Amino acid sequence: MQLNVPEEIIRDLKSYQDKVMDFQKGDLDEFRFKPYRVGRGVYEQRNGKYMIRTRLPGGELTLEQLKVIKKLAEAYAENLIHLTTRQDIQFHNVELSDSPKIIEELLQWGILTKGSGGNTPRNVVGSPLSGVSKDEVFDIRPFVKYTTDYLLQDESAFNLPRKFKIAFSNSLADTANATISDLGFIAKIKDGQKGFEVYGAGGLGNEPSKAIKLFNFITEDQILFHVETMKELFQQKGDRLNKNKARIRHIMSRLGQDQFKELYYKLLKQIKADHPELSLWDKISNHLDINDENKDSFDNFQIDSQGQAYRENRYSEISNQRKIQRLSIEQKQAGAYSVYFHPEKGDLNTRDLQLLITTIEQMNDNISFRISNTQGFYLCNLSFSEGELLINKLDYLIPEYQVECSVSCPGAATCKLGLCLSQKMLIQTLDELKQSDTEALKELPRLYISGCPNSCGQHQIGLLGLSGKASRTEDGLVPAYTVYMGGKTEANKGRLATEFGEIPAQKVPVFLKELAKLKAQNGYKDFEEFVYNSNKKITQLITVFSTLESYQENPGLYFDFGSNKQFSLEGRGPGECGAGVLDIIKIDINNAESRLQDYQNLVDTRLLYQAALSGARALLVLKGIDTNKDREIFNEFIKHFVDTGYVRDSVIDLVNNLMDFKMGDLSDLSSYYDEVIYLVQRVKEIFQSLNSRLEITAAKVANESEQQTQKSTNSGEESQGEESDVVDLRGVKCPMNFVKVKMALSSLQNGEIQAFYLDNGEPMDNVPQSVRDEGHFIKDIVKYSDYSKILIKKSD
Repeated sequence: MQLNVPEEIIRDLKSYQDKVMDFQKGDLDEFRFKPYRVGRGVYEQRNGKYMIRTRLPGGELTLEQLKVIKKLAEAYAENLIHLTTRQDIQFHNVELSDSPKIIEELLQWGILTKGSGGNTPRNVVGSPLSGVSKDEVFDIRPFVKYTTDYLLQDESAFNLPRKFKIAFSNSLADTANATISDLGFIAKIKDGQKGFEVYGAGGLGNEPSKAIKLFNFITEDQILFHVETMKELFQQKGDRLNKNKARIRHIMSRLGQDQFKELYYKLLKQIKADHPELSLWDKISNHLDINDENKDSFDNFQIDSQGQAYRENRYSEISNQRKIQRLSIEQKQAGAYSVYFHPEKGDLNTRDLQLLITTIEQMNDNISFRISNTQGFYLCNLSFSEGELLINKLDYLIPEYQVECSVSCPGAATCKLGLCLSQKMLIQTLDELKQSDTEALKELPRLYISGCPNSCGQHQIGLLGLSGKASRTEDGLVPAYTVYMGGKTEANKGRLATEFGEIPAQKVPVFLKELAKLKAQNGYKDFEEFVYNSNKKITQLITVFSTLESYQENPGLYFDFGSNKQFSLEGRGPGECGAGVLDIIKIDINNAESRLQDYQNLVDTRLLYQAALSGARALLVLKGIDTNKDREIFNEFIKHFVDTGYVRDSVIDLVNNLMDFKMGDLSDLSSYYDEVIYLVQRVKEIFQSLNSRLEITAAKVANESEQQTQKSTNSGEESQGEESDVVDLRGVKCPMNFVKVKMALSSLQNGEIQAFYLDNGEPMDNVPQSVRDEGHFIKDIVKYSDYSKILIKKSD
């Protein structure tokens, strides 16, 4: 798809190399370099290398572009490309110094990386068989291009509160997932006029939501009005402070559907009045592919002259007869076919890519390469004999069963947010199913697997989905998966999957084999019908596999697939969503609260010890600490949370007594009940204060030692504000207090520190975060009865 790329974007991408050099020389810090490179599609992996993501509207590539991608993968990405669920290509394991070379060469061939990451409109997706599908309403590809071209021209679109995903589907089957997108369009014809149903505020991940229908029908020329409207609504109402609540679906959640729609319709009316130039009528009237159903891109396409007779005569000579029959997809163009390819895990090596390129070069000039949103790709516009040749030559890339076309994100293998090795689990599962018999392969649908709760593997839309998580026993962390079932994307019948339970990772392959048997034994042909009618039996089966044995009973449970190191969160870093880490913290806090509740009923002093231990361990994952040794847990908790002022120092005495109890020197802890309650509640407060970067925003406490120091140097609390080096903004309301903070900081040199007094309540709720957003660093916060002292380090 040929894009209209603005000169500004070309200059921007060409200047990327300068930024890389500045970073490597130390002239540009990571804090500023990270958002810059991410916005240009460059992500850091776990191994110190990088991933680069392209932007391919609708997933279409020319043969020449495919050759360039193969060459770059050979040179810089260990001979591999990864196909994504958003119709993009990713290069993994790239050296940072090589990333500018990839970006610049892609740019020469009309492929962009800008906007494939960061707070931007992401790649616009479309139904992969649009223009050739027999079931489509009409070809939506031109609208994918119009939308992409429009957004590329708008510099403000590259500084949104969060990512913005747009999809176009060519029928109610919704093969582009419009009904789970921030903004979705589904092709429709009404009274002979082409147009779209419009959906908005959908999305997966935390707090997933199906999109709501905004319009039953708009004419085809109106789409850019809606693109601009949703973008403007996002700009106005998106939460820029909390990335975990920043998507458009969170705006709808805050406002409610009625108010969200009211705002959308109001903005739409205003934008139509202010920007009539956004109408596509002139472009559409000159675009024959859209307005003439009988006109397509196959004027010079030479179909196999023997047609159906050729196919029937050849079937008896083909060993892969059933596969060819099933996988040769008839197009709406007579005599033309498409074939779907699905490399395992979406990873395509350059050897196979070269074989594919060589084979295509021997075929007709109209063959179209299209990446799907299921980590595979289609070759379209094939004659039957060409399809036959491809299926025979590359049959190992063309699975016969749906479960072999499963989707999985890379997980913890490369992603810094990943918890589980999701792709290795998929490989193990397929091996397990293949070793049993082909019946198991037949019974299961496509799996959607995510290595963490973020849903990059789209587990929330699959008939069968799995989401990586970490479970905990007294012996340590266990890699596990939450099982989801019943998801579906379809305009009128779509639904998000339902959570059924949790299973340790090592038990998932056998569980899935037993699930296939259960379906077959109950006589169901359709998996959706099986899930709908067998809820209780499925839940019972999951319960059988959900047991977490001790390390002594089942040591393998504590290792992920393909790893010889015991499972931990080592290598995991902060990112846009810390859901997996948050889950670990929640487990310990819930355990602590449960022990306290049990203590009230049983008055067993051991329960107080267990509650304190779980509470102290909960936040250690934030510091990369994973231990089950009691003394280490308490010592690390004191080091990282008491000594740093987040927890009052009386907890040190509590810990000493807890260890005395552990050693048998103390028989009863009941007198320390209130202190254990404090510890657990304070840990929960700190947890609830975590921002999207997993930073603690809770105010520090004034410990007794600090209070004594204050009392010895001040006659009373009022005199605490008399320090000459503190800017006293008590009594100054928002936003003037923030303005005064900025003025004071403006006179400082980079790295200097200034103290301020601010009233508790609205000033302390707003000013510290606003200061962080300006790029400055909060070194310390000390909270008093009705005001706080805040230390700010200036950062230019």
